[in-house]
Amino acid sequence: MTNDFTTAITVAATPEEAFDAITDVAGWWGRITGSTTAVGDEFVYVVPGLHYSGFRVTEFTRPHRT
Repeated sequence: MTNDFTTAITVAATPEEAFDAITDVAGWWGRITGSTTAVGDEFVYVVPGLHYSGFRVTEFTRPHRT
């Protein structure tokens, strides 16, 4: 058994629009505590009495083409 998970989705959005939506953690999870905008930032999502999740941003690279 592995702990890895990979998935892909296709959306009708520019890379910049998708990046902005994905990195707007509070926009899709509601109330979070902490910051989500730079490498090293930490944030927490809690459903009182049910669930606790703590996260650290390890990569934050805006879309670019080479």
